Amino acid sequence: MDTFERYLKEWRDKYPPGTKIRSDTNQQIDGQKLRGRQILEIPASNKNFEKIKEYENLEREKYDIELRYREE
Repeated sequence: MDTFERYLKEWRDKYPPGTKIRSDTNQQIDGQKLRGRQILEIPASNKNFEKIKEYENLEREKYDIELRYREE
């Protein structure tokens, strides 16, 4: 859980809404600002992980990041 939480903290701190996007490869978005909610998509197979509820609660309650499961 420590590693997961470090990733969430880094993501929240480095990429909050309002952060200026810097891209050499996609000029359409270069200079725009991030907006909206932070969403973490993970493989749907993680739904069966025995402690997934702890991870869901941590990201939602402490970091305000939404978790979505994506079919593989």
